[in-house]
Amino acid sequence: RRPAAAANLTAVQRAIKFARAQIGKPYQWAAAGPNAYDCSGLALASYAKVGIKIPHQTGEIVGYGRRVTRAELQPGDLVFPSSGHVGIYIGRGLMVHAPHAGDHQPDRVRVPHHANADQPRQTLA
Repeated sequence: RRPAAAANLTAVQRAIKFARAQIGKPYQWAAAGPNAYDCSGLALASYAKVGIKIPHQTGEIVGYGRRVTRAELQPGDLVFPSSGHVGIYIGRGLMVHAPHAGDHQPDRVRVPHHANADQPRQTLA
């Protein structure tokens, strides 16, 4: 048997792997795959792949997990670099996100001072 933390890490790694595999697919507002994504749809689909349900609208996701500081970010955390936008933190200052039409690449996380990061960690336990 694996300890809970090891099982959680495996789920996070699988969610990140799924999100990264979607890089290059087109942006489409309100899409949650499999051929196109918007920012919250990518987060929703990535976590759904490992059995974790999160809302599809960024505004609903913001308060969904436990709030953490930028210094506490861990791979798998949801980050909100601007109002109405969500990405999945993958470590080393990078996130995977679906930013806008024609661009779907990992990007450096630039979390403004007033923004926050949420972890759906309690849903992984």
